[in-house]
Amino acid sequence: MLAGGATWFFISDSLLAINKFNPTISIPIAGLIIGATYILGVFMLQYAVLLLRFSDGSTILMSEPFPQK
Repeated sequence: MLAGGATWFFISDSLLAINKFNPTISIPIAGLIIGATYILGVFMLQYAVLLLRFSDGSTILMSEPFPQK
């Protein structure tokens, strides 16, 4: 999952660089493709980090909504 997210993020940045700095290559609907690959990459990276962080069975949510003092 982590490698997949990094790969999508790399593809997004590569397409952005090609679109920005190479005027001979035209990417149709570049904004949509770059945005979609960026969102997919960031989502997969965040999901992988959460999986690694909470791999012991704990949850992201607090066990008690308002801890007692």
